[in-house]
Amino acid sequence: MFISSLLTAQVAQTGRWESKTDQEGEVYKVARADSLGLVIYSKIYSKLQGKDIASIELIRLDTALKEVWRGYIPMENNTIISRTHVRNKSLFILLRNQLNPLAGFSVINLNIENGKYTIYPVSNAIPFAPTEFVSTNGAVMIGGYFNYRPLVLHFSFALRKAKILPGFFNEPGEINQVKVNEDGSIDIIVSAKNAEKRRSLWIRNYNAEGDLIKTTVLEPKERRNLIFGRSIKMPNDQQVVAGVYGRNAEYSRGIFVSTISPFGEYTTRYYNFADLQNFFHYLRANQERRIKKRIDRRRIKEKKIK
Repeated sequence: MFISSLLTAQVAQTGRWESKTDQEGEVYKVARADSLGLVIYSKIYSKLQGKDIASIELIRLDTALKEVWRGYIPMENNTIISRTHVRNKSLFILLRNQLNPLAGFSVINLNIENGKYTIYPVSNAIPFAPTEFVSTNGAVMIGGYFNYRPLVLHFSFALRKAKILPGFFNEPGEINQVKVNEDGSIDIIVSAKNAEKRRSLWIRNYNAEGDLIKTTVLEPKERRNLIFGRSIKMPNDQQVVAGVYGRNAEYSRGIFVSTISPFGEYTTRYYNFADLQNFFHYLRANQERRIKKRIDRRRIKEKKIK
């Protein structure tokens, strides 16, 4: 026998962190540190002899949202926090001068466990606003654009030297991915137009020191464009690049998967969205049926499926 009764309860709250402050500054942002918890950071201002002094406030919370430590790193007033990246037990913070693009960058290497940090000045003769920021065990990469041309800056912590990675700064294009592999090598994918004005993918592989190992250009079939792609390294030292393709460079028509051998040879397979079994499941049932019937009619008439 089943007896039902009215029950009232409150949702159990697993953890909560609150902070009250009267400081003026940017909103708090969060960097996820996996098993080490979270690092909450913000640029704040304080008064010193009537002047506004800027600094970065950093707060580490453990996985139960309990505060582990709190600290401050001084910074210039006209400097902003541009990007952050977490690798292993370090939080890397990219700073740039918002008034002087030629002032270069600063990179903070923060130990998440204890809050100790080191600041590295990064000189740069080419002014650009960073859009990518990733790290290896011994370096950081800062990606961006100058005059619509992509470039990636490599900074070595050991040498304390910055250099533009070779193979860039030639033609207009878009950075699709800056990926660091487990062995320390770096893969960078750029989408740009080839000599036939069709969008292709330039895949450049670098070692941990930023030396160019090889370049592979994925060329699409006729009347197709490779709009966007991302890569992953396979255990057999092959590289798989997957993304979307289209008749033109603006609208995707399907998915492509390319397999690249260690020697740069590749094969590409194309899958039209209409051939995917569950692609239209996001629509209402009636809409999905109508679209599939329309696709079937076009196939019978041997028309292209758009």
